[in-house]
Amino acid sequence: MTKKQQELLLRMFAEKFENTAEEERKEIYYEFAENFSEHIDGWWATLHSAFIRNGMDEEGLKQWRNLEAGRCSEVQKTAAEIYTICEMTIEDEKQINDILVQELGVVPRFSGMGERGTAKDFAETGFSFVAKKGKAIVGVIFAQKVIEYGQYYILVNDFAITDSEQGNGLGSLMINHLRKLALEDDVHIIRLGTTRTRKAYEIYHHWGFEDQDEETVYLKNFFF
Repeated sequence: MTKKQQELLLRMFAEKFENTAEEERKEIYYEFAENFSEHIDGWWATLHSAFIRNGMDEEGLKQWRNLEAGRCSEVQKTAAEIYTICEMTIEDEKQINDILVQELGVVPRFSGMGERGTAKDFAETGFSFVAKKGKAIVGVIFAQKVIEYGQYYILVNDFAITDSEQGNGLGSLMINHLRKLALEDDVHIIRLGTTRTRKAYEIYHHWGFEDQDEETVYLKNFFF
């Protein structure tokens, strides 16, 4: 779907949503999201912009945000039934490396200084894990606890999901698992890096990450 096609589709839906009775909006929104959320670049931010351009009032925006939050919650429950979060083992290394190379085009690294790292290295950090669908690894997070200026945070070195499983709620499931691991260790900040041109940039914002400043592509998620 081209950018122009996306813009036209979103403009038409924004008008339909605004002109639909409040009690009927959930049905049309869930149907629209199911059919098109995977095909719209930066789903949340792009749709939000379409509503703003269409002149939707704050009450309408609030209802939409609540509907989207509810939809995401349902998607995550479904994801938890499909995928299993597992500890990383040395036997997983080949599958993990294949995913990282295929999805990110990178060789695993252990720190921001560019040192090489293996699945075994990251498994020992306590904050790295894989997601499996059956016996196949379909997602991986390489992360470690870092201290900077006296404050601990979790640094996500690499985060990848196979193309076939993207858009199914797996990413949100994995980030929430990382939050759980962080809280268990009394760490309340997660940081990760991306580029502003990547689709993932908008997704990370949807999950609550924010730009640290205008000069960096690192994002920060602060939570209690």
